Amino acid sequence: LDTLRHLANDEDAPVRRAVAENPGTPPDALLSLAADDTWTIRQSVAGNPSTRSSTLAKLGEDKSHKVRQAVARNSNTSPYVLEILISDEYPSVRQEAHRQLTEHAPQAPGFSHGVKERFIYFVDVQHSITPLK
Repeated sequence: LDTLRHLANDEDAPVRRAVAENPGTPPDALLSLAADDTWTIRQSVAGNPSTRSSTLAKLGEDKSHKVRQAVARNSNTSPYVLEILISDEYPSVRQEAHRQLTEHAPQAPGFSHGVKERFIYFVDVQHSITPLK
């Protein structure tokens, strides 16, 4: 873990990107990489299944739509962030957020079957986006 923390600060972008993609990278190193100047590294952090929802929330405001799309695709992204991303200016981000909300968020604890059906209907009516299947 200390090696990954050290490599997260490497001067070579390909090394930092490899660290950002590694599911074993510690959360503090992923948080640091989430502020990297290179958008592909931030995109890799957003796509990492070990990235915490708090880090994903920050990346959900990234200037790069490709980073925001990776945030929308990550199953650790909170429903609150997905609800914001469903109104993104880029259709690809909106579609990923919609897919994540309709396929994954309703399966979270606290969503009964009836609530899930009403939730999906609400998302479809509010945003008129056909989910990707």
